Amino acid sequence: CALLTLCAGWCALARVGTHRPGRSSLIPWGLASAVMVGLYGAAAPATDVKGLTSQLFRPLVSTAKNLTTFAGIERETDVLLQVEDGAAFVTVEKSKLIDVLSLKVNGKVDASTGYDMATQRLVAHVPLLLHANPKDVLVIGLGSGVTVASALRHPVDHLDVAELSSGVVAASMLFIPWNERCLFDPRTRLTIDDGRNYVMRSGRSWDVIISEPSNPWMAGVADLFTREFFAAERSHLKPGGVLCQWVQTYEIDAATWRLILRTFRDVFPHTVAFMVNKSDLM
Repeated sequence: CALLTLCAGWCALARVGTHRPGRSSLIPWGLASAVMVGLYGAAAPATDVKGLTSQLFRPLVSTAKNLTTFAGIERETDVLLQVEDGAAFVTVEKSKLIDVLSLKVNGKVDASTGYDMATQRLVAHVPLLLHANPKDVLVIGLGSGVTVASALRHPVDHLDVAELSSGVVAASMLFIPWNERCLFDPRTRLTIDDGRNYVMRSGRSWDVIISEPSNPWMAGVADLFTREFFAAERSHLKPGGVLCQWVQTYEIDAATWRLILRTFRDVFPHTVAFMVNKSDLM
């Protein structure tokens, strides 16, 4: 891409000069660029997917004490799927040590068949049990699909899913033993769209909204933790509706965590907080 861009820049500069080269004079440059790109493609090493998704940007992983242990765990990990779309780089990895599938979005684990299962289930069961008669449900963030499957265990009529990344949808197919083929349920309607845009443009209302995006410190996610978005969600709840918002308690300072809770309560003054696994809050 860099070589092609250089060639295009040369062509543009040549055309704005006093000499306007004909098509024949551009052919050597195009051929040279094509040859160089081909040689680079043949000689370039394969992408180190494990290194790319190693999560070394996370304090939990990057501390000197954990690096040696982490390197050993990575060696015992198989990459089952890798998909890059316009929104994210998505992988599904399986640990040989603990027999757990993990779904990573841009290197960050956002779902798994291990430690995350309790949260993925309860974030659906709790709000649906608290509602008197939930019929229409919205889930923001598909992930592994376990939350959607948990919601479908209740007598709902319609369940909308807003997921930004088509790669996550592809990854969820590897979690079918846990998500019970939730996307094939006739009550489910999947939309590939940003959750914020989907809520604001849908013109629909729901009995229960379950918002389970990635961590607010991940790029592009913070918009789903703002007062404006909480207010938009409230305006799309039916009378007596319930919103369940997930937020982590790890890798976040106390001031930011309290800010998120204050912002939520500013829009939803009748709030109950549940702790799950000592690290997840809903």
